[in-house]
Amino acid sequence: MPDNASGGKIGAIKDAGATIHFVNAELGYDAVIEQCEEIIASDPDTYYRLNQYENPDNPKSHERTTAPEIWEQTDGAVTHFIAGTGTGGTITGTGRGLHDRGDVTIVGFEPAEALHAIDGLKFLKEGDHYHPSTYDETVLDEKVYVNTSDAYDRARFLRERYAERNIPIIHPGQHDISTVQNQLRVDDQFLVGTSSGGGLQAVHELHATIGLNSSDTVVIILCDRGDKYADIPLWQDYFN
Repeated sequence: MPDNASGGKIGAIKDAGATIHFVNAELGYDAVIEQCEEIIASDPDTYYRLNQYENPDNPKSHERTTAPEIWEQTDGAVTHFIAGTGTGGTITGTGRGLHDRGDVTIVGFEPAEALHAIDGLKFLKEGDHYHPSTYDETVLDEKVYVNTSDAYDRARFLRERYAERNIPIIHPGQHDISTVQNQLRVDDQFLVGTSSGGGLQAVHELHATIGLNSSDTVVIILCDRGDKYADIPLWQDYFN
């Protein structure tokens, strides 16, 4: 992983029992993938890579599960689905599944800057960057670009907006409702990560581009908790 990764993320991986190989962050995320391939090639009988960037089961899992869940929980009223591009599996698979069900606008968002700090997302706007095969841009109806500072501001906004609100759980999935409720807050704060803030900013970018109205039902993915990024300079005041 990049050597500028947050301490919270590093700690979580170590807690799971993994050995971490750090890569100079200035070389970009493609260098992480290259070192991964080198490690596997050095001892293919010991190491195995699930390869979320090329594994077709990545988008297929979202086509099979995420798309019908969104369709059912909105009673088919979803008009726009927005997700960021890391592997591209979420936006690709969910987009395919929603397109099969109705007239839903699929919107992907990417970082606007090459040296961004929106964890989990890939910059693909320009340059010779690795493009995951799990990312099928033909599924997209729209694409928007999000600045790091805007993503951070929107994440803070979500924390403040839901500081005192009870968040109803429509369906807890494999967990009980209390477990899901407990995961939504850290030290009594509603904390989401930068990619979640990026999703909300993408809604605003989309509105500025094509316009949204009160009859639209827009779904975004809040895919990470913010407490893993407490030691990132741009993030520190988030916890004040």
